[in-house]
Amino acid sequence: VKSSKSIEIKQLKILLALIKEKNLSKVAEQLGMSQQAVSEHLKKLRAAFNDRLFIRSGSGVQPTAFTVALQPKLIAAIEAVDGLLKPDTFLPASTKATFTLSCTDFEQVSLLPKVLSVIRKEAPFLKIAVKKLELDSLAADLKNGDVDVALTNPAFAPSHYPCETLYNEQYTCVASSKNNSVSSSMSIESIANIPQVVVSPSRGDFSGAIQHWFESQGHPRNVMMTFPTFSA
Repeated sequence: VKSSKSIEIKQLKILLALIKEKNLSKVAEQLGMSQQAVSEHLKKLRAAFNDRLFIRSGSGVQPTAFTVALQPKLIAAIEAVDGLLKPDTFLPASTKATFTLSCTDFEQVSLLPKVLSVIRKEAPFLKIAVKKLELDSLAADLKNGDVDVALTNPAFAPSHYPCETLYNEQYTCVASSKNNSVSSSMSIESIANIPQVVVSPSRGDFSGAIQHWFESQGHPRNVMMTFPTFSA
């Protein structure tokens, strides 16, 4: 047999069909090809396997001993290739897989209890390993399979991975009652100028998730301190 580069999966399917039908015309009709095209592929297969493969017999052809012996391998090879092109069917009710979920302590407290109750009903055997969100390594963790699903602000989500919006939230300004700069009605500029604290998971990033919005309004925030968690 010559290099596998000289054989196409389509030709293997033609070869298998010829073994079963033993007739070039029937195979051509079955595969939606001309008989001449089938003959050309058969010629290439003969050269690749260095065997006649079929012998003319009456109105059809008969496989050689080599071809008969090749049939089980042909079936296995075609099924293997077809299997690569068909994704595994995910059945939540019976899966025993383990998913690694990355998120902040905020989602762990506010979202996961509700989500897990649904998962327990839909996928009772599914296991979930929750790990803290590491923004610096998130893209690499997703690529390497160390993280399967990440819950994060869209500003931190790697752009080349599919995302879905789970919920929308509103921001609230929380300040000390002793802070005279805070009032019930404040402009964007006033809010931006107040010394602020932001949550920056896994790194001391002073920008925060909504810094780009303040900058687009012409008023970057005055961030003075970062915390790694919401519960800090």
